[in-house]
Amino acid sequence: MAPKCHEKILTSTDINQKLIVPMDLLGNLFPDPNPDSERIPLSFKDERWKDYTFYLKVRSRKTGQIRYDKKPEFMFKERRAFVVEKKLKVGEKIFLWWDDRGSLRIRAHRCPLPWKLLGTNFLH
Repeated sequence: MAPKCHEKILTSTDINQKLIVPMDLLGNLFPDPNPDSERIPLSFKDERWKDYTFYLKVRSRKTGQIRYDKKPEFMFKERRAFVVEKKLKVGEKIFLWWDDRGSLRIRAHRCPLPWKLLGTNFLH
């Protein structure tokens, strides 16, 4: 059975500040941290088996806050090397999954660039 691969389309915030991951990945792909707990280190391996350690945390609840969204995120400093090395840009995708060896994996994928030839659109 193939592992479940989770896709994340990168935003400007993901590239420039912190990688925000969807809530549904907590407890599924990633542990579900307590808002008051320390950051959780997670070791990822890329397509060349290079190791990256990102630190997962969730937003703390503010006093008097009625609506609360945990907002899981990997902070800027710890995952900046991956963004720079892979030359990631807004709109590109990363894929996250657990492989059959029990390793947490990450892979960057560049979106194809559209171009036009004789009035026909192509993806490059």
